[in-house]
Amino acid sequence: MARTGTFVPAGRAPVGSARSASGGSAAGRMPIAGAVLVGTAVALLLGAVAAVAIGTLQRVGVVGVVPTWVYALGSYMSAVVGGWTAGRLAGRAGMLSGAVVGLLLLGVALWLGAPGQDAPPGMELAVDWSSAWWRMILAVLAAGLAGGLSLSGT
Repeated sequence: MARTGTFVPAGRAPVGSARSASGGSAAGRMPIAGAVLVGTAVALLLGAVAAVAIGTLQRVGVVGVVPTWVYALGSYMSAVVGGWTAGRLAGRAGMLSGAVVGLLLLGVALWLGAPGQDAPPGMELAVDWSSAWWRMILAVLAAGLAGGLSLSGT
């Protein structure tokens, strides 16, 4: 029994096929905006899970005082995973999409860190902005680098 057609897996569609003309890159990847949104959602979800896990462990008394570097490591890792995810989904624009994920995370951090209007008058936020900006820039660069490195295996 002879077959008349050949089977081509979806991930290996020939160049110039309908898949590459659908708005993604030539490899049939997701558009950059969608990849950035998915990567940012993954990073925010991982950051929230890490914060809830650490807070729960403190609340039940399993751990006492958690050093600040643990929280910083959790946020860097979530930024890296988000940038990696966006890079894998976006294709050739991996480093750019990863950096945009880092910038969106930076915007969310600044928005959440802003003092609220209903804060008590005697309460002041003492943020060391000189070191905070360097950490934020490092998180954006790490997310962009992860997005670029995610393409090395493809």
